[in-house]
Amino acid sequence: MSKNILIKISGDLIRDDKVLNFIKRKSKNARVVVLVGAGSDISNSLIEKKINFKFTGIGRIIKNVKGKEVARKILSKNKKELQNKLAKEKIKAIVEIPVIKLGNILCHINGDILAAGCSVNFDETNVITQKGRNKNLKGHNLKIIKI
Repeated sequence: MSKNILIKISGDLIRDDKVLNFIKRKSKNARVVVLVGAGSDISNSLIEKKINFKFTGIGRIIKNVKGKEVARKILSKNKKELQNKLAKEKIKAIVEIPVIKLGNILCHINGDILAAGCSVNFDETNVITQKGRNKNLKGHNLKIIKI
C-alpha cells in the first residue's frame, strides 16, 4: 500500500529547487498532498492596501471580507504556480490552499496549524519553512524542515 504524505510549504519557498526536488522524491512512492502558504505576500499586500489584520497564537486574523479575498487570491496564485511547476516536471501531487468555506463564511486557516491538525490522517507530514523561523508544531509523524 502506498503512503500518504502531506507537505506544507511556506509561500516564500515555492520557487526553491530544493523544495521541488523534495516533492519529487516523496511522490515517487507515495500519494502527496502539498499545502501551499503565502504568509509574507499576504501580509505585504494587506499592508499595501491598508487592510487591518493581526496575528494571534493560531494565525492571522483578517476581519474584512476584502482582505480575506486578497489573501485567497494570493494563495490561489501560489497554488497555480506550483501546480504548473509540478506538471512541467511530471511530478504527481495535489496542491491545496489553507482556505475552506463553512456555510457562506470564507475561513483562512494557518497552514502550519492545518498541517498539524491533518497529520493524523497522513503517514508522514512535513512542514517546510525558512531557516530562522520558529515553528513549535506537534503532530502525528510531523517533521519540520528548514531550508
